[in-house]
Amino acid sequence: MRKSESRPARVPASRRSALLVVREGADRQVIASALEAENFEVSYAGDSFEGLLQYIRHPTKLVIASLDLLRRRETSLIRGVLRVSPDVKILLLVPEGRRQSAAGHLEEGISGLLCSPCCAAEVRLVARSLLSDAASDPLTGLPNRAAAMRAFAREKGSVDRNPGKTTLGLGLLDLDDFKSINTQFSYREGDRVLRVATERLQRFLRLTDVLTRWGGEEFVVLLNSLPAKESEARGRAAGILDRARENLGSTPISIPEGTRGTRRVTASGGLALYPHDGSNWEELFASAERCLKAAKAEKNRIVAVSPGGPVVTRVGSRRDPNRNDGRRGDRKGKLSG
Repeated sequence: MRKSESRPARVPASRRSALLVVREGADRQVIASALEAENFEVSYAGDSFEGLLQYIRHPTKLVIASLDLLRRRETSLIRGVLRVSPDVKILLLVPEGRRQSAAGHLEEGISGLLCSPCCAAEVRLVARSLLSDAASDPLTGLPNRAAAMRAFAREKGSVDRNPGKTTLGLGLLDLDDFKSINTQFSYREGDRVLRVATERLQRFLRLTDVLTRWGGEEFVVLLNSLPAKESEARGRAAGILDRARENLGSTPISIPEGTRGTRRVTASGGLALYPHDGSNWEELFASAERCLKAAKAEKNRIVAVSPGGPVVTRVGSRRDPNRNDGRRGDRKGKLSG
């Protein structure tokens, strides 16, 4: 992917927003009135395809979809929405007496069911309960650790249901020398750099990839729908991570904010593939973590697992991006401006 082909930055979902993929009628009116009473911004879509397109443009925290509209495009809407925002809450509107027909959708990641005809009080209580379960990192707006685990379980299930057809990648990205920003400048500056880094990483990941903040300056990336062949999957996933790594360090970040001082922030990464490098989350994460450790030894690079052990698949510049080498900058090399 060239820079000109980079996707627009993902817009974070509003805290109180809902998308209704429900036909016009009494149920939609009751649901909309109940959500507006809870201070939700409500938008509408007439079918699941329109709903997915609208969600990609304007993500919401809550999606309520009619079961009748999902018969042909349930995968397109539910899986598509969850890939854009793993922490989104999805409710299915199911006619009374047809709850059993919605059972299969529970495995796809929906949060619960609403019975038709709707009761306004029930809608309000369910909405409150769902959004009280915080699944987003408050600093970056990314899905948090719990959401990452749920997203992994969902994507792993998809691979398991289609053996030999697809591969799932688990990437770890860690900002290099990030603690020095906190100590040299301030934690406030560190928080701002984290937000800038988040935006840059998102821009060069695919729309279906799931970027989550694991903790501190470490991110987890779930790379779904990779080729079934291991070598092709490893190359594709490493390339995606490398584009994100390269984009992150391509432009210096002003530090402190509003000054002429700048600093290049880089990242190192490790990669593992399911089912090739592990059979569960723990094994896969451990494999990716070993690769990350190898990458951090020289920094600004991506290391992937191979049958014989970690191998460097993508390498950044070995020169310290903040070292003075005759270019404009601070004589101490800490800042370049």
